[in-house]
Amino acid sequence: MKSKTIQLEHCVEHVYVELYQYTHVLVRNLNILGLFYTKIVLLINAMLQILCTKFMIKVLLYELIAYALDNIVYAALHEK
Repeated sequence: MKSKTIQLEHCVEHVYVELYQYTHVLVRNLNILGLFYTKIVLLINAMLQILCTKFMIKVLLYELIAYALDNIVYAALHEK
């Protein structure tokens, strides 16, 4: 009877050690994924900021061109 108890304790200990190791690997992988996710989010935010900046530059450029053309047309129509 004592031999079976020792075997059972050894089996339980072995399963506990394996679960602990799997948990440690899982936590480490989740931390890596978390860092990876954070870097992806930061990269996407940076890309969006660049796109917004490019869009605003284009809008300002088109407004400047429209203003210049308006002045050119006005000057041409009112020139005698």
